[in-house]
Amino acid sequence: PVSHSTVRLFANGQQVALGAVVDSEGWIATKSTQLPMDIAVTCRTYDGNEFVGEVVNRVSGIDIALVKIDAINLPSIQWNRDLPARGKWLATADLSSLPIAVGVASAGVQRVRASAAVLGVYLDEAPSGASIRQVLPGSGAAEAGLKANDVIFAVEGEQIRSQREFRTAVSGGYAGQPIRLSVSRQDREFDVTARLMDLSDELLDETEMEVSGQISPRATGFDRVLVHDTVLQPNQCGGPLVNLDGQVVGINIARAGRVSSYALPSDVVQPVVEGLIEQARLVSLSNKPQASLRPVR
Repeated sequence: PVSHSTVRLFANGQQVALGAVVDSEGWIATKSTQLPMDIAVTCRTYDGNEFVGEVVNRVSGIDIALVKIDAINLPSIQWNRDLPARGKWLATADLSSLPIAVGVASAGVQRVRASAAVLGVYLDEAPSGASIRQVLPGSGAAEAGLKANDVIFAVEGEQIRSQREFRTAVSGGYAGQPIRLSVSRQDREFDVTARLMDLSDELLDETEMEVSGQISPRATGFDRVLVHDTVLQPNQCGGPLVNLDGQVVGINIARAGRVSSYALPSDVVQPVVEGLIEQARLVSLSNKPQASLRPVR
């Protein structure tokens, strides 16, 4: 049944995440850094209908975004705050009656420290900019189509003259953040948008990346996650993780490795999402013209 409370989110025609219907009036929770900052998202519900989604709020600490669609009477998820014991079966819901993946709670609840956010390239000096010596497979640079011998000469429109200036320009960025790069390749120049990613052990191991596939751009920096061994793709994060009774024990928040995925436990994400919805409703009410408000008698 939880499949009816799951949505797929698309940007530029490509699926970027799954989402969970957390309120019947069209409120959806999903993974924030999977959603582009300046591109509209489309939400597809279980019955095949598609809606334009408005990103109402983002919570960077737990990487959750609240999305609103113009729909009512949607089936919403049923939370379960009881943490599943290690070895218990878990399923990741999709829009069909069968789950897209199953696994078990593998390592309990853990804290995952934040790592540095990087583009995923090794650099050399260039006469005017930073020359790419190597692109790491599965990185944001590889995803954006950057190649060895490309020269990056500007970041977000600001000229850079050395690899040191490039590192300074991207330092302090967060995993999943899109950055606009100006690149010179042979006899042409072009702009490209690439995402920063967590500097993980998997990203630095080319063999691991080839075998395991992509990890989530942001897969670290969580105070409390439920670790499970379900094999997910980054664009399958953001949706509900359920026990065998169909109750939502968490929201999948990252693919961290070949057999390591993270979910925000329900007792972490539910109060945050409910607070965001209440805040959004109050803002909407305060923005209504006074003439449309009727006194309560």
